Amino acid sequence: MKLFMLISLSLIVGCASPSVQKTNRVSLENLRSLAVGKTSEKEFTDILGYSNDRSEKDGYYTLNYYDQETQAQRISANFSKDSKTLMGYIWIPAEGENEITLEGAKTRFQKVEFKEEVVPKGDGHSQTEITIYKDVKSGTLIRYNKTYRLVEAIGMYDVNSRVPATAPKSH
Repeated sequence: MKLFMLISLSLIVGCASPSVQKTNRVSLENLRSLAVGKTSEKEFTDILGYSNDRSEKDGYYTLNYYDQETQAQRISANFSKDSKTLMGYIWIPAEGENEITLEGAKTRFQKVEFKEEVVPKGDGHSQTEITIYKDVKSGTLIRYNKTYRLVEAIGMYDVNSRVPATAPKSH
């Protein structure tokens, strides 16, 4: 499932490299100027600067960007190993940004028709209520934490490709 790849922020285990990007470059404005499925890694880093770290999986690699002051993760972007094109990204809004609220996030995507998906609470330990707002036509999603009333992530994915981690397994 494409959503799984985009939300898998915690699976990042790469080598750290020095960052040269500025916090203000890690913005939703800059990300939205990049075409998922078409943008090359070079075009991506020309706009956002070099990533803080990189990790690799079968068929794709991930570039991660962190806020220079807080060290909080802000962007996780997946690229195809073969074509080196952007497959999808997650942008994590910071406190004080308009997109941290559901209304603020949805305002950025006025022409998108979101469908609401409630995420099951899981093993009973988590009491957090999560809702995913997703538009499969545009490849846009918003992960909203209903319990804390904040947007955890805004993502875009290539609707024309299968994510390697979620491609059907051959038997």
